[in-house]
Amino acid sequence: MTSTITSATVGAASTSTPTSAAAPTLASPSAAYTLTLRVELAFDPGTLGRLTTAIGTTGANLGRIDAHHRNGLAVTRTIDVLCRDEAHGTEVVEAVCAVRGVTLLDVADKTFALHEGGKIRVTPSFALETRDDLSIAYTPGVARVSAAIATDPERVWDYTIKRNAVAVLTDDSSASACSTSRSTACSPSSRRATC
Repeated sequence: MTSTITSATVGAASTSTPTSAAAPTLASPSAAYTLTLRVELAFDPGTLGRLTTAIGTTGANLGRIDAHHRNGLAVTRTIDVLCRDEAHGTEVVEAVCAVRGVTLLDVADKTFALHEGGKIRVTPSFALETRDDLSIAYTPGVARVSAAIATDPERVWDYTIKRNAVAVLTDDSSASACSTSRSTACSPSSRRATC
């Protein structure tokens, strides 16, 4: 999704969207452009059918559909929708907002949601439960391992993360907008809007 989603297009929905420059348009819907829609559907026969038909009419593909909460008047569902590109995502959102008996509560771009906070996490490879565990893993235990590596540098592959490291080589052509500055094209934004 892009900044083209405005307060006039997305009904009371929180939208996590990037303001990206010229992303590629795909010939068919792709997981790379998956929107997660949280909708409230009137508990009337045919409401879900009207919604899925409206989404399908735009040329998008449906993914997962989950029901979360139901009362006598409405059911809240989460629906994954695969789109071709950001403009197609905007078209889907507009189609959803036009369906009778459907209230769009939230829209999230699944790709940007996955990247929030980064994709890689550093966690210990074993539990640190006692003071002895800390002494073995850190000070003074780590000094013994450091000394062994200093004596035999090849042991770095046995006792450090180095054997799990990966080099990424690039000419930087696809990431130049992100690497030269903290550009808005590289960071998602959130805003509230209405249908």
